[in-house]
Amino acid sequence: MHDHICWGYEHPEEFVAGAVEFLADGLDAGLQVCYVAPGTTEELTAALSSSGRLRRALDTGAARVVSLDGMYGNHELSDPRRQVTEYAEATNRAQAAGYKGLRIAAEATGLVDTPERLDAFVRYEYLVDEYMVDHPFSALCAYNVAELGHDAVAQLACLHPVSNDGTQFRLHATGPPHTAAVSGELDMATAQLWPRALERAQLRPVDGWLRFDAAGLRFVDHRSLAALDSYAAQRNVGVLLTSASPLVVRMAQILRLQNVRAHT
Repeated sequence: MHDHICWGYEHPEEFVAGAVEFLADGLDAGLQVCYVAPGTTEELTAALSSSGRLRRALDTGAARVVSLDGMYGNHELSDPRRQVTEYAEATNRAQAAGYKGLRIAAEATGLVDTPERLDAFVRYEYLVDEYMVDHPFSALCAYNVAELGHDAVAQLACLHPVSNDGTQFRLHATGPPHTAAVSGELDMATAQLWPRALERAQLRPVDGWLRFDAAGLRFVDHRSLAALDSYAAQRNVGVLLTSASPLVVRMAQILRLQNVRAHT
């Protein structure tokens, strides 16, 4: 799995500690690192300087701080693809400067504090995850659970390959191109979150098929497979679940789904 982490926290010091560790690991890997959060440059520099390693990296340019306003303007994300392009360009600049790639730790609570912002940002999370699969860009996306609530953070976490919140399933990008990985468990507890994640990811078919790597899918109930079948029917495409467990294959056969095929 690539390093795209959803980090839910309740106290600011938890975010700072997680960001410092994540960015320090990036320096060890030869990456340029960037700390993005609300506040002034002076405040962000002080937070990052709690680590001697990062303080020295700030002096050399291996580490940078960017105010959330400077990275995302007025906190609107009207064009998720454009933001992915901007990170791709920043990654290219880091490589041109001699680094192996770019790593950021971003406190993004202010970007998802309304339903409309949350919807746009969840779409962005899947798009940037696609970019990360085969490019040297990694990110820790931090969200204040105390402000947003567990439900909102779960909507974000389930579209990351890694998180610290115990999300029951994950839908994220993987190789080859335009293939999604689905892992974990899909059951009654995820009955609302699963279809919503599919809608927001806006998966792209290849030769008329939406392709899922299901190697990590431990359990799926009939409702979740039926929701996937309905999602495919609405888009006039088929769904191919590859590397599925015998349980998933058998469930798909029993249900006689019209648009979903599963094989081990």
